[in-house]
Amino acid sequence: MKSSQEQLSSRGYLPKEMIFNDSIGIEVLFNQLNNSDPVQRSMAARVLGEYYILQKETAKKLLERLCIEKKLYTRIEICDALAKGDSGTVSAMIPYITYLGNNQYRSIEEAKTSKKKSYPLPRGLITRTIGHMEASVASTLLKNLSQEEYAPEILEGVGYLIFNHPELQTVENYDEARDYYEQYKSNLLFVWKFVIFSSVFPYRYVEETLSDIALEFPQEAIQRELKRTLVICKNH
Repeated sequence: MKSSQEQLSSRGYLPKEMIFNDSIGIEVLFNQLNNSDPVQRSMAARVLGEYYILQKETAKKLLERLCIEKKLYTRIEICDALAKGDSGTVSAMIPYITYLGNNQYRSIEEAKTSKKKSYPLPRGLITRTIGHMEASVASTLLKNLSQEEYAPEILEGVGYLIFNHPELQTVENYDEARDYYEQYKSNLLFVWKFVIFSSVFPYRYVEETLSDIALEFPQEAIQRELKRTLVICKNH
């Protein structure tokens, strides 16, 4: 049943065609992010994304609000605003990548192979948002794979970004991520996500590495993902 306008507003919905100007000061917008009315919070997020996302503190304020925001459409507006950011924005997002959301896989035992015939939608809120950012943030994400505690989620996010920006599907980007695979081999969840990551690249880039993984990791989840990834890569 279609939701009424009142129901939509109660969840922070704003029509996409609604445009705002930059006459509202940034401090006012920061305060508006905590307004009791979810529509007002959504308005603040949209204006911050359109006009102020590259300014210092904006990403931090949006992320702090996202941590406590319960309304669906306001959460979407905040994520849309963050997606308009740059490498500085994505650096601010990384510490939240394992914190926001409660449906990320935490171990290889939980991992389930997607039925999608392309790169699966990331399960984490920040990883999904990263996938909609500009291609220019890929280098920052790949470098931040050095942060081991965030590395599995970063890999998932940068894979989705590369899927959405085919110009990033280069052997250089694959090789950079593969160096971290070699470093984190003892982390089976990272290995599993690296197999998924491999699915966005042509088969000729990934063939040798995936063959090695197939021999080294007998775990059922990894073997299932290898089969899926190989089919996708060969059709690339």
